[in-house]
Amino acid sequence: MGDSLHCYYEWQTNQTSERGRFGFGMVTNHSFNAHWHTAMEFAYIIEGEVLACVDEEQYHAHAGDIILCGRDQIHYMNSLESGSKMVLLIFDPDYVQEALLGRQFAITFLNAAKVRELNMPPETFREIQHCFTVLPYIKENRYEGYLSLCENYLKLIIALLMRYVPLKEDDVDNRISSTVKIMQHAIDYIIENYSENLTLEQLARNFYISPFYLSRLFGKYVGVPFKKYLNHVRVTEAINLMMATTNSIQSIAQNCGFNNIRTFNRVFKEYTQMTPKAYIKARRS
Repeated sequence: MGDSLHCYYEWQTNQTSERGRFGFGMVTNHSFNAHWHTAMEFAYIIEGEVLACVDEEQYHAHAGDIILCGRDQIHYMNSLESGSKMVLLIFDPDYVQEALLGRQFAITFLNAAKVRELNMPPETFREIQHCFTVLPYIKENRYEGYLSLCENYLKLIIALLMRYVPLKEDDVDNRISSTVKIMQHAIDYIIENYSENLTLEQLARNFYISPFYLSRLFGKYVGVPFKKYLNHVRVTEAINLMMATTNSIQSIAQNCGFNNIRTFNRVFKEYTQMTPKAYIKARRS
């Protein structure tokens, strides 16, 4: 796991958000849980490798590749052992509704092979890549009028993509399948109740489905079993508490759903390669 062990849920809470309508930033060795939101999210891989999944489509992304997540699509991105650096761009679809006309892209992954398949000229793809790479530097230097300039780059990215990447209709009533809705609600429930004693059986009962079926959905859309996803959420929240409070490790463990301190220590180390005590010492020093 990378240093950025975040659980992104609603994009409005993203610290890179500038105007509540779009946010962007450079992240290194970034990993986060499966989640969904009403924003669109683009990721451009600058270096390294990332394992990404949008709905049930999984991709092994390399430097130069682009991931396109539409609104309401369950997705996750995990930096692989080689490490990675990528630009994240998150924005309200209504912000560019005039351009997209209520639709979103039918393709969720762009690499050199897909670009050739779409007959996109190499120079167009390079221009899109350039737009992604320049955004963090504009933000870092804070030129006068930099936000307006960044907005223009966002609109240019979308305009260039729209010339070659097919769009699909974004019918609000029909675009989300019943299985995706179940997983969206399951993710919501876990994020809101991670401190409780949650089980797969209990969660399945809430949605009137069998534990076996729900377990299969977790593998399909989240990429990990229920228990592993729950533990990841809990560890993420534990890290947030460690950084924001001076609470004891025992208190943090209990607040994050771990009733046994040994279990908390073991699970925490699985995800961070450090004990909670060592993690706090390293981060606060």
